[in-house]
Formats: sequence, structure tokens, C-alpha cells
Amino acid sequence: MDTDPTLLTDHRQTRIPIGSTSLLPPTLPPARAGRLLGIGRRQTYEGIHRGEIRAIRIGRRLLVPTSWVLEQLGLPAERFISVEDLPQS
Repeated sequence: MDTDPTLLTDHRQTRIPIGSTSLLPPTLPPARAGRLLGIGRRQTYEGIHRGEIRAIRIGRRLLVPTSWVLEQLGLPAERFISVEDLPQS
């Protein structure tokens, strides 16, 4: 399969044009974030627990900010609000 550097591909082989990153949700499940980063599910969860991958815990659920994933890939993430931009409660 040809790899197009202008596309992101996740585990479902969903091809997302890099210029259309605003089509992504603001947060991703860890498994999907890991696949976009090119690592497996286990490595993703280990990275979250070691603090290497940024994640938000809501109850028992973990979510990875899409803006963080895009930043790690060197892609523009200016359409997303960063976790640091949110007010502290």
C-alpha cells in the first residue's frame, strides 16, 4: 500500500487529510491515539501511566487530547484548545 505523507491513517485505515485535522474529535481513546502515533495499545497505556503520553481521566475513562497527538506528529493543531488553555478549578 502506498503511503501518502499528506494523510493520517488510523487502525481502521481511515485516511484523514492532514489539512483536515479539524475533522478529528477534540479527544481520542488511547488505542486510537496510539495507532495514529504508530504504537500499539499496550505501549500507549504504558506511556500514559509513565507520563510520556498526555491523557485526561474522566471517571474510569482515559482520553488523549487530539491537539497533543498532532503536536507530537509535527502537524498543525491550532484549531484545538490545549489542556493548558483550560481554566484551573
